[in-house]
Amino acid sequence: MSVLRWGFWPEAETRLFGIALFLLLGFVLGQALEGRYRALDRSQAKVNEAWGKVESQILRRGEAAVRLQRITGDDTGGQITDAHDRATRAHTTNESIAAAREMDGVLGRFLARVDHDPRMAAIDSFRQVRVEVWAADRQLAIERLRYNEAARDFNSTRRTFPYSIFGPAFRTKPFFQVAREVEFPLLPRDTARVIGRGL
Repeated sequence: MSVLRWGFWPEAETRLFGIALFLLLGFVLGQALEGRYRALDRSQAKVNEAWGKVESQILRRGEAAVRLQRITGDDTGGQITDAHDRATRAHTTNESIAAAREMDGVLGRFLARVDHDPRMAAIDSFRQVRVEVWAADRQLAIERLRYNEAARDFNSTRRTFPYSIFGPAFRTKPFFQVAREVEFPLLPRDTARVIGRGL
């Protein structure tokens, strides 16, 4: 009687139930995948924010290095200016990392020459800008480590299921590696006193 009253044959009821169940499962799965997508998107935003801080310190250090170079009159073949220009013109993360690595080497050789020059130690502007270079390099090392940690978490999550479904929409983030262990540059004794006076 119930079959006649509702106008369904048992086979039709089964099909409709199956369709409804399929649609329900599809809705639940869609919601779950959307949640994973949003989580991966937030993770990528965290990486991008961390990289923004790295990039800011790369440019800050480069600007200070160029000013220090002008104070000393040591042009080092224009290498510091060239390295900084490449950083300012970088359009990708990899280009910025390459420019920062180039600056690491150029700046290290430059400081090895001028840091212990007694003529430089007597110049207030040299000591002040030298501290700015030291502070920017130190902060760059800190932000680099934070970025690498965020990138590592993002890349690891991106490779796992179900996040891997969205792989084509999210590119792997490069690591900012250096050729040597991070070592904050030491300041000459006279220059280090500037920190105590505050900048």
